[in-house]
Amino acid sequence: MRKLIAFSWVGGKTSHLQWLLPIINRIEVTEFTVEGVPGGTEIHFGAEYTWLRGDTPIPLRFGAYFEPDHDGIADVDSSQRHLTFGAGVVFSERFQLDGAVNIAENVQEALFSFVFRIG
Repeated sequence: MRKLIAFSWVGGKTSHLQWLLPIINRIEVTEFTVEGVPGGTEIHFGAEYTWLRGDTPIPLRFGAYFEPDHDGIADVDSSQRHLTFGAGVVFSERFQLDGAVNIAENVQEALFSFVFRIG
């Protein structure tokens, strides 16, 4: 049995979308107001609990994070809170299957990954 708690902070003075503003400002057919894209801070928190079913490790994961408004459009508030859930199964030292779900007001997505270790 293994327990894991994780925390991360992502921040900066400028956004990765700042380069888009000169392009957006040149578009004449837009019907929205352009706003500056300030730097933002994302705080991520997650936990994992792994237990053994026989010899097979099965991790369960959950997490949450806040995504600040960074779309560059004044009339749209893209800030949102995300909840994440995931699980995985390690079939052998070489093969692993994982799945995860990200749920927010404007985003609902699922991710699956297969890992095959060579060597």
